[in-house]
Amino acid sequence: MAIFSPTLHASSISDGFIDQFTRVMHAHPVGANTFKSEFLEPALYSADSQTFVPTEEIKALKTHLDTLAQAHTLSAYYCKYPARYLVMQSNTTDLPEPDYALCPELSPFVEDLEDISIVFAAGYMGNPASYFGHMFIKLGRKDTKLANETLNIGANVPEGENPVLYMLKGLFGSYETQYTSTSYYKQSHAYLQLEGRDLYEYKLALSEQNKLFLSLHLYELQSSRFTYYFTHRNCAYEIYRFLYALPDMADIGTKPLFYPVHLIAYLQQYNLVTGFDYTPANKTKFSQLYFDAEPATRALIKEAIAKIQAGVEVPEIAQHITKEISEALLFYAYAHLDEDVDKMMLNKIKRLRLFFSAGKAYENSSFAQKDLTERPPIMISAGFTNLGDANGMRLTFRPAHYIQTDRADDVSAGGKLVFLQTSLFIGEEILLDQIDIVDVHKSEIGKTGLYGDNELEWGLNVNYRNVYNDMGRFDDVLSASGYIGDVYFAGKNTWLQYGIKGGIRNNVASNGSMFVVPTVTMVSEQNNNVNMMISVGHEFGFYQASQQGVNLEIAANVKVNNSSAISATLEQDLFGRTLSLTYHHYF
Repeated sequence: MAIFSPTLHASSISDGFIDQFTRVMHAHPVGANTFKSEFLEPALYSADSQTFVPTEEIKALKTHLDTLAQAHTLSAYYCKYPARYLVMQSNTTDLPEPDYALCPELSPFVEDLEDISIVFAAGYMGNPASYFGHMFIKLGRKDTKLANETLNIGANVPEGENPVLYMLKGLFGSYETQYTSTSYYKQSHAYLQLEGRDLYEYKLALSEQNKLFLSLHLYELQSSRFTYYFTHRNCAYEIYRFLYALPDMADIGTKPLFYPVHLIAYLQQYNLVTGFDYTPANKTKFSQLYFDAEPATRALIKEAIAKIQAGVEVPEIAQHITKEISEALLFYAYAHLDEDVDKMMLNKIKRLRLFFSAGKAYENSSFAQKDLTERPPIMISAGFTNLGDANGMRLTFRPAHYIQTDRADDVSAGGKLVFLQTSLFIGEEILLDQIDIVDVHKSEIGKTGLYGDNELEWGLNVNYRNVYNDMGRFDDVLSASGYIGDVYFAGKNTWLQYGIKGGIRNNVASNGSMFVVPTVTMVSEQNNNVNMMISVGHEFGFYQASQQGVNLEIAANVKVNNSSAISATLEQDLFGRTLSLTYHHYF
């Protein structure tokens, strides 16, 4: 029997209906009454592309749904696109309530859902896609914690992709992405145990109705593909667009650069978080315990590790340590020992923990966490600069940086990632002063020096700069260099980094087109607001010309608040001296 369906006229489609529909379609306006969906295959019924007129698409979709209803196959649509259907059904009068019992895959996805969380995994220098950290969605199930699952979104990269090509293609949106599901246990194990990345979980404040709607939308998103960009349409942006499907969600506005910290700030600004959990990685736990411990406690830890390596029996070792040390050793083992190579040591440390009473010696609250909004990743700065005999103002724009891999500061060579930092020098003339095309330094400042914690530091810098020469003019210098080194813990909050930098550049002022610079750097945190650095090196230039001399850098950075800082820097190298006093603003 045919079902009568009244015609849906454009005049009867309210602005609220259009707003809800374009949100669930992840569409943005591109012209008068015209929107473009970010889905690469949006499954439209009024157009063959990603671009559509909302009123026309709503009418076309309604006609399609009426046809399915007459054929008694409506579930074929709402089982695949349940959130889209809910928007259509709630804004029209004759579409029936969906029966999710007819959806064998959808039904278990939405049932027993206790909460939805956004989880941030701290930056990881082992993978360029995770330099700025990574975000994913966690679905919490009632009474089945091991069944908790995550929905993860990242670039679909061919196996064996060249790393440089990978970064360039990621910047220009040459990869696709989609949501993929995995267990939270597996995901968290990879981050906390294997990669040493802390997890920050933000539980969303959602009504039961909104929680159901988002779970339906998340289900249908798994069949959608997007274009992935590292700097703006990335994991954080796609999660924001997922949340924005709710009709009462605030618009964050147009952002050409969008990073995980921006989404965290958005969640906090609009009171979208009802709970928070911090889970430090084993590397974080042991590093904090070790460096905060008294010298006598550190000596006991070193002694216990030496005894384990020497084959001393576990009961004998247990007599000389405490429960707290045994648990710290367990964190050490999981963070720094190889399960295959160091199997004997790992098993002994596990058995050692059994000699002490049950229960945890340390809770997650025992460990200091970073304020992820302390230093947003985009920077502009302005300040007085002296370049040789030239005085003026230097303006700098940094579209992307990440300095929270081991610690949040701006002055050391540690834990740093910068892309396309550009400076203008305004003096008697306006000059393009410097471009840090890429400046990466993988720091091991939290390194203990114990067995297994033996990773070297490394860095990569590709740089263009204008240097002030002896003739009172500026010369162009383009250089590419690499760094490898180590670190020594010299006292609480003080480290010595030592290594060698080498690279090539265009030959300027007989300074050589190849160079090496052995370097020693002292980094000190006076407190959470003041950081200092002194770096001394000796440069040797050779090939086509030969010159050598001292490289010196002295820098101090004072935090004013979460969005600003003041720094003073003195730099001396073969090209001359630079002195600057600068104000930095982060957003």
